[in-house]
Amino acid sequence: MTHPPRSFHSAILRVGTLLVIAGSPLVAQSSGRAFTPEDWYKIQRVGAGVLSPDGNTLAFTVTTVLEDKDLRHTEVWIQPVAGGAARRMTAPAFESTAPRWSDDGKTLYFTSQRPGSRGTSWAVRMDEGGEAFAVARQRLKGGLAVTDAEVKRAMALAFRHLKVVTEPGGAVGIAAVMCGRMPIKGRTVVVVASGGNVDAALFREALAAA
Repeated sequence: MTHPPRSFHSAILRVGTLLVIAGSPLVAQSSGRAFTPEDWYKIQRVGAGVLSPDGNTLAFTVTTVLEDKDLRHTEVWIQPVAGGAARRMTAPAFESTAPRWSDDGKTLYFTSQRPGSRGTSWAVRMDEGGEAFAVARQRLKGGLAVTDAEVKRAMALAFRHLKVVTEPGGAVGIAAVMCGRMPIKGRTVVVVASGGNVDAALFREALAAA
């Protein structure tokens, strides 16, 4: 199956027709009045566009200013690049941003802070439709918490015994095992230690504290 080449910019131009402007400068001028700050509150802004892997669909955000609440509200939408109706992919009751496609284009991921959720990463399956689901809830069985001091000890342990430089977030798994947060007796456990993006001063502090 072949797909015609499509650029991100051409897709953005198509999606530009989705801008809903109730009080644009042109409308204001034609009505015999100047464009006012209140008119800006009536403009929906499109951004964060990202093309699907096959180049056929653009995911993007639509942001509306809620003047009465002094808030900006953002939702995730999709639009066929070849034309057609746009479709909102996220619940209007929740703020949703940062759309991203899976490698196969069958799942659309986005960020949303929702009550009762253990994380901010959500996804919706394109082939099945329906409601979005929390990625952490579907993929993970639980979570563990460690302190900053325990993370620093884990960073020092990884450097001294494994010769690996880890950033704080990348050493959390080591800290959880090292401090007994996770029972490992009689079990085969794999801990992923990742990321060397650590500030030099913080790394020195971790080595000195251990």
